[in-house]
Amino acid sequence: MNENIKAIITIFLSIISMCIGIIAYALDFGLNWWISLIVAICFIVLGNLLIVSYYKKYKSLFKLSITAWIIFVFIAVGYAICFFNNWLIYFEDPDTIKQIILDSGIWGILIFFLLQVFQVLIGFIPSMVTTLVGVAIYGPLVASLISIVAITLGSIIVFFIGRYLGRKVVVWIAGEAQTKKYCDLLNEKGKYLLILMLLFPIFPDDMLCLIAGITSMTFRFYILTILLTRPISIFVTAYFGSGQLIPYSGWGLYAWPGFIVLLFVAFILCWKYQDKFEKYFISKFDKIKNRVGKKNNNNNKEKDK
Repeated sequence: MNENIKAIITIFLSIISMCIGIIAYALDFGLNWWISLIVAICFIVLGNLLIVSYYKKYKSLFKLSITAWIIFVFIAVGYAICFFNNWLIYFEDPDTIKQIILDSGIWGILIFFLLQVFQVLIGFIPSMVTTLVGVAIYGPLVASLISIVAITLGSIIVFFIGRYLGRKVVVWIAGEAQTKKYCDLLNEKGKYLLILMLLFPIFPDDMLCLIAGITSMTFRFYILTILLTRPISIFVTAYFGSGQLIPYSGWGLYAWPGFIVLLFVAFILCWKYQDKFEKYFISKFDKIKNRVGKKNNNNNKEKDK
């Protein structure tokens, strides 16, 4: 994109953001004054972040600001529509919300489907969160099946974004360091490493799908890997979150706090020691790869004899 056009778009989005902030505070949208103030501050700060991050060349912050802007505006517009149509009364009860979505039939399913595709494309919303939303509404089986199809589609789209739009676009989205790191790993260690990466949550799965598009990996191998790995993580998330494996009553009331603490500790450890965990898994992958290679060489030698 031309830098002049990019600058104009950034300034335009910044102005829109600050205007929304002022309007949110000045007009009565049925919110408490302090909530209106927080919303206004968020939009005004976001508008300034867009300008500062662009002109100071803070690429990661700029991309994060763009993503946050899209999400914030989407929520603000949705709230405004509900307010002016007096629909907010229906959202006071979670069971009412669920029933409204279920009564919407195919449209509710389509929105959930598009949400799952969207979260892969932006890589900002964790798939666990959106999957659990679907589980709460449609149950684990239906939510899992919809999520598998949607996330597979999203994974295909990001792969082709990398393949046909090229490395520059991937670097802009994922960053130079992350792109080089995982691209080199997949090219040097072999395509089978992607299977291992997608099965373990310490690796950024959506980003890996994007980066895979600029490697030498064939689409056939890539789609088989997605079909093998994505359903496993989705079903595990859906059935754990549904309360069918650990109930939300009885003994589950004692098990869930411990499980949540373990997840929190695991998240902190993965975030703090991500590089060490990655090196460990990659070293294990190398050992397995070398063993298989030696075994194949020995078998070939025996055949030659």
